[in-house]
Amino acid sequence: MKEGALLVVFTAILLAGVVLVIAAFVLPNITSNQTMTSHGPIMPYGNSSYQISGYFFPPIAEGEQISLNISDYKPNSISISFFPSAQGSVSPTGTPLVFLPNLVGSFSHVLLTSTNTQPYGMYVTSMNRSSFTLTVASAWSPYYSLRGYVSEGIFMILLGGLGAVYFRGAKQREEEYRKVLAEVRSRKT
Repeated sequence: MKEGALLVVFTAILLAGVVLVIAAFVLPNITSNQTMTSHGPIMPYGNSSYQISGYFFPPIAEGEQISLNISDYKPNSISISFFPSAQGSVSPTGTPLVFLPNLVGSFSHVLLTSTNTQPYGMYVTSMNRSSFTLTVASAWSPYYSLRGYVSEGIFMILLGGLGAVYFRGAKQREEEYRKVLAEVRSRKT
């Protein structure tokens, strides 16, 4: 490839890195109403008849309503716990907002209010491998996972910047070489 084409490629990489870093900082702060539906159970707990399904929810603003619906389960076979968690983790970091052991009936609806702006986690424990359908609705950022792309964006900025600077100089050197070469050819004739 010629230096001019490589200059365009590295400039595009630089701009893509800038866009990625800006998106990684701005978009995770934009929230909208989201609904997550899952069918369980997800994974067995050792060799027992218990199944534990864990769910992570991006930060939910303080005072925001959280709606939990769980259905299609056998009575007295499901327990749920909804709690504050750490960034990117399903591990509890505080007192659960709700713990409901051995749900009766075949449908349960719980309406909660977020106590702090923070991520939340949820465990659904299924006894005797009972299946269920879980729906959680609240306002959180659908772009929360973009936060993890800051380092890739910075790498692209560095790579694109270094390549653009190098190939801009190489393009100028090539142009100077062509001018000198044309001048030498014109003197020979």
